[in-house]
Amino acid sequence: MKYSPEDYEKLTEHTGILHGNCNVGIIEGESGLILVECGNLAEHAQAILDSCKALFPGKAVNAVLITHAHTDHCGGLPWILDNSPCPVEVYASQETAAFMLIPQAISTIYTGGTAAPEMATREFLLEHPVKTGHIVTEGKTFDFGTTCVRGIALPGHFEGMYGFVVTEKESGKKVMFLGDGFFGISMLRKIWIPFIMNQVEFRKSIAKILDEKCQFYIPGHGEVFTEATIDSAAEHNIMITYQFETFICKSIARGFNTEEKLLVELGKWADIRLKPVNYYLIGTTLRSYMVCMELEGKIGKEIENNKLIWRLLK
Repeated sequence: MKYSPEDYEKLTEHTGILHGNCNVGIIEGESGLILVECGNLAEHAQAILDSCKALFPGKAVNAVLITHAHTDHCGGLPWILDNSPCPVEVYASQETAAFMLIPQAISTIYTGGTAAPEMATREFLLEHPVKTGHIVTEGKTFDFGTTCVRGIALPGHFEGMYGFVVTEKESGKKVMFLGDGFFGISMLRKIWIPFIMNQVEFRKSIAKILDEKCQFYIPGHGEVFTEATIDSAAEHNIMITYQFETFICKSIARGFNTEEKLLVELGKWADIRLKPVNYYLIGTTLRSYMVCMELEGKIGKEIENNKLIWRLLK
């Protein structure tokens, strides 16, 4: 894998991104380069470091900021730590740090027990555990000389999700890296049932994102947004969560009242032929939505003939 020079976009004096399947931020710090995310696999990480070397001759990566522990955002980290020419500091939330120490825990979340073979591949598991040196908390700021980086909790997509607000010291311009606290429109068109573990918190996180007045907003997947375009994209992100809730309610009302029945109906509704990987990912999202709707009093459940049956309450 290789990045071309056109894949890099400079946004402010010291901050830019490598566009890709997962966008990677590059901050030019006083003592080296800081990455936001680091690709999925070893080959992605190597391509990122090769691009950094070409874009910033003589400057090495010495820090990586991780928004959350899904491998499309942190899977390249073991390779970077093992192959970087200088020590690399890792920054992540307490929850993300814990998951990166026990990578197999994420696969058990997807499958509800021992990880299925499809969810235990290198695409879903770190090659080896990673220790985090700097714990990110709400509002905590890290000074990298040219910029300051502040963590902002963005729950909803996954446990311990954090965004990062990068502020240029000289100009005051701000770039916000959203992780999967927000999805690009192109991403939603491609996968319009994104993985979300708490849609209520996801919507609250979008409100927090909009409260941050930044020049640029960078989702983990999809296009760059600006002050002028962020509101419309936010509406799309919120809309898909309510659309999925409406599907669940209408399907339960029509008798699709077990998880398996709902997944079959969901495949028809979204025109998806489920395979094991998206069966587990969409199934986890569906269960999460339903539990959140239960907590809000919208639906309820009961055991009937050893089956978990869902009912409408409102």
